[in-house]
Amino acid sequence: MNDGALRGLVWKESRQLLPLVLILLGVGLLLVFLWAGLSSDTLAMQYAGQLIPFILPALFAVGAAAVLVGQEKEQKTLWWLASLPTHPRRLILVKFAVAVVGLVIMWIACIALVGLTQSNTRYSSLEWLSYGHSIGTSGYVFLIVQSFFIMVVGFYTTWKFNNTFAGLLAILPISLLPFVVLQVVNESANGLFSPHVRFENTAFSLYGILFLAIVAVAGLAYRVATQTLAPVEPERILEGGASSWIDAWRPTNVGADRGDPYRFSISSLVWQSVHHSRWVLLGITSLILCGLVGAAVFAQHEWFVATRGMSVLLVLAGILGVSWLGVFAFTGDGSATRLRFLADRGASPTVVWIGRHLVGISILSSAGLLYWIVTYHLLGSFSSETQSPLLSVMTVTLVAAVIYSVSQWISQLTRMLAVSSVLAPVIAMIASYWLAYGVAMFELPWLVLLLLIALPMVATWLMMRRYMDGNRGILSWLVSIAGVGLFVTVPMVRPAFKIASYPRIATEVKTKALAAAKLLPNTEAPQPIAMHAIEGYLDSYQRSLVKPRPGDEELALYEKRTFNPYDLFRPPSGEITDAEALSIDSNVLVTMLHLASYQKVRFEANPTDEQEIERTGQWIRSMTDIVKGLRQSPRWIDQDRADLIEVWLTKLIGNESFRELRDRGFSKDAMAMLADQSARNEARRQAILRSWLAQETSRIRQLHHFGGYPSSWWDDSGAASSDPTTAWTQPWLKDRVADAGLRLIQAGSTGQPVEPILRELHQLVSGPGHPFVDGLYADRLRLGIQPDRPITYFNFHTTVPATQWYAPWEAQAKALALEFNL
Repeated sequence: MNDGALRGLVWKESRQLLPLVLILLGVGLLLVFLWAGLSSDTLAMQYAGQLIPFILPALFAVGAAAVLVGQEKEQKTLWWLASLPTHPRRLILVKFAVAVVGLVIMWIACIALVGLTQSNTRYSSLEWLSYGHSIGTSGYVFLIVQSFFIMVVGFYTTWKFNNTFAGLLAILPISLLPFVVLQVVNESANGLFSPHVRFENTAFSLYGILFLAIVAVAGLAYRVATQTLAPVEPERILEGGASSWIDAWRPTNVGADRGDPYRFSISSLVWQSVHHSRWVLLGITSLILCGLVGAAVFAQHEWFVATRGMSVLLVLAGILGVSWLGVFAFTGDGSATRLRFLADRGASPTVVWIGRHLVGISILSSAGLLYWIVTYHLLGSFSSETQSPLLSVMTVTLVAAVIYSVSQWISQLTRMLAVSSVLAPVIAMIASYWLAYGVAMFELPWLVLLLLIALPMVATWLMMRRYMDGNRGILSWLVSIAGVGLFVTVPMVRPAFKIASYPRIATEVKTKALAAAKLLPNTEAPQPIAMHAIEGYLDSYQRSLVKPRPGDEELALYEKRTFNPYDLFRPPSGEITDAEALSIDSNVLVTMLHLASYQKVRFEANPTDEQEIERTGQWIRSMTDIVKGLRQSPRWIDQDRADLIEVWLTKLIGNESFRELRDRGFSKDAMAMLADQSARNEARRQAILRSWLAQETSRIRQLHHFGGYPSSWWDDSGAASSDPTTAWTQPWLKDRVADAGLRLIQAGSTGQPVEPILRELHQLVSGPGHPFVDGLYADRLRLGIQPDRPITYFNFHTTVPATQWYAPWEAQAKALALEFNL
């Protein structure tokens, strides 16, 4: 063969493989962005999303040989190639070389998708796809070698079997043989030696067996391929009872003509489907039974642990079997050309459609009945504390119905068996996840779910006549596009209506507030207050948190503590008074108030001890300076945490045991700060405006935070913030919360009632299903100086804003200041 003919052959094979490459690349991108947009908080779904880039080379390895060899067998073009004046070896090597190049392209695409997940790229929403960064070089080498082995196995089985589907089914058991051999070798070696000596799987033994398997299977594939392309003897006409040579060509005697020679009943179509590819149906049924066994293993946790997760592989095999059963309906046994024969003879499309599906539906119904018997009548009778919840028959049935329905639709849309068998399982799993997501997150009604499951079946029934005629007109594509559109958009109708009807504040109100925020002077980023270790005291304090009863050593260190709170609680660098603005973590705030309360107890035990008075004064001074720094912070959350410190100071100074110290300088400074309501109002107002402006100017980073608060709030319908519609409604919710906060300041500063606005905030962040009296804005959690209302865990770690604004403590603090003419 000259170079031009060789280039033509390479071009032909490349063009034949190109659709599979493009389809897999498109499916890979679709999966990545679908999982990123519909990411789940469950570990199982996150782990499944991490494996998405590695699906591309795996699917290509399975389908490459089916496209390059199996498709040509179906179209009878392989024998035309064999008749060309070229050596079969060159034809075989060209097909294999093109497949190897395609596999390299798939691995490049896989690595590119993994590269998109790096945190330093602009695709930060894909950071959950971190699996590709953690498997290391050895993991990539193993996966590449394994995918190459699977592709070699695919070439062997496709050359071996005339039925492409049979070749695909044979890939699975042959691909597992190296691992079975490796396990047998290890177990045999362990049995020959002492029980104290164990032989484990090593990289050398694994790659050695894989290398030998690749060489062996490649040799078998080449041998089978050369036999397939070799010339065959022509069929001989049997002599029989022929008296002359012309008798062999004379037609046999035919009986009386039938009244309806082309009558095709459903039973005849079923018989044709079963008997034409009985081994393929048997293999698909075996995969489905494996899936049932894997699902049943989940009934007992002990069994799941004993199988070391093999049940997951069995379930995946069952899913693949159900999908291929759907593919079998239209392209599994060469039925695409056979249906054209039926169409030419006037067979009813509806009868043919029923006949093609009756076998698959019967197998799925029998499998469902078997699953029900096994799980609820055999395994269900076992009693064990480790028994896991069973997958209900309804759940398994619905998932199988979705996979079968979508797969048979794919097999009708793509007439090539090799493409549909690779594409159908992936698309079916995407469809299953989409509908499950719609039920769980979009509250998709069950009736609508059943209609969407039946939609692909209806689409194939409507297009059955055109499919039988081989006429792909514009109507076929319109029906397909409409079906896909309904399947995708119907689950989003309810959330779309919810988003459209979500209440928002007036545009002019928001514009005016943001304009006011832009006029505020720029502030530096707040310096976080850290808790610095002081030798002796803090060590003993931390140890006492672990021990329920501190020993004498810890108590002695408590008694001997000598430190300044300015040294213990301060920014990482510098002093409290050096920072223009401060911020404080809730855990640091809790520790600070705990230690300050301990000092308060020591003072109350010795109210005349000047040393204790001075140490108490140090705490009051430091906490006063911290509050002043927090009031300069642009974050809303720091204003609320400053309130908790001021509540503590109000309780301390308002205590009768502290009356004698109210004329001290540290007390007067603290009371003057507590009495300055206008400064506190202005600090709150500026913090809301700055937080609101930050939300608008950096929306991507602030999507799940607002003013330092993690916005795990509820919307008006009572749905949790994990609702996918919150990506749209959360900014509007934050607008409403910010507007309510500004109106709360306006009402509180002018003496108007604040309870209506507090109720509004409760509705916004808690939802209408939660009574106001049980919420965080209720009077029972509004703090004052009364001893029956202490600062609690809920006050420290609340995730909702403004819970203590204009609570009794503010009026009481102002009254204390007036009492002493401050």
